[in-house]
Amino acid sequence: MVIIGITCKSDTKSFYLPRPYVMAVTVAGGTPLVLPHVDDTCIDELSNLLDGLLLAGGGDIHPMFYGCTDSGKLKRVDPIRDRFELTLVKRFAQTGKPILGICRGMQVLNVAFGGNLYQDVGELTDVNHWQKAPVHEPIHTITLKRGTLLHKIMGQTTLMVNSFHHQAVKTVADGFIVSALAEDGIIEAIEHPDYGFMLGVQFHPEYMYESEPFNKLFAAFVAACKR
Repeated sequence: MVIIGITCKSDTKSFYLPRPYVMAVTVAGGTPLVLPHVDDTCIDELSNLLDGLLLAGGGDIHPMFYGCTDSGKLKRVDPIRDRFELTLVKRFAQTGKPILGICRGMQVLNVAFGGNLYQDVGELTDVNHWQKAPVHEPIHTITLKRGTLLHKIMGQTTLMVNSFHHQAVKTVADGFIVSALAEDGIIEAIEHPDYGFMLGVQFHPEYMYESEPFNKLFAAFVAACKR
């Protein structure tokens, strides 16, 4: 059994996670375990239990966690989740086990290791990165950097992806490299080349997990977790 911890959203009544995250991991051969952000004291135990960590999408990361003030454009902020996930990532990374970040999850990876964010993509581009099309429909092109882990997994240098974000990586954390860019300059993927598998993507492959090459990403992640 390969146990993959998946972070989740919350409101006043529930902790919850969109079904495609669970299905993508399950179809790839992993056993998903949803991680509610309730107790930081369990992080050491989780790091030992889990074979891999998937940081899911969600609301904005509070800028206090990367040394900035609120610009007034934040949406769905949950500092309790922020603190839990940032602490978990730092501890989990010490194990060397695989980490995959999706959308907000990529931003969590970047902030955890010292990078920062655009609080709204309007600081960089006029392009709307929150699509109106159905979640499983790709709407724009990204370019993958040759030789990166993401390029090796996906097997192509250009890719049509979906887009549901209004924040983006600004300064990339030390040790990470940019492995994909949108046409307007938005960073669409980062990875740590000196770590076995530490990869973040700004798009949402979980909504397209049944089709290539997005299924390859989850297959590669779960395979890395088996080693």
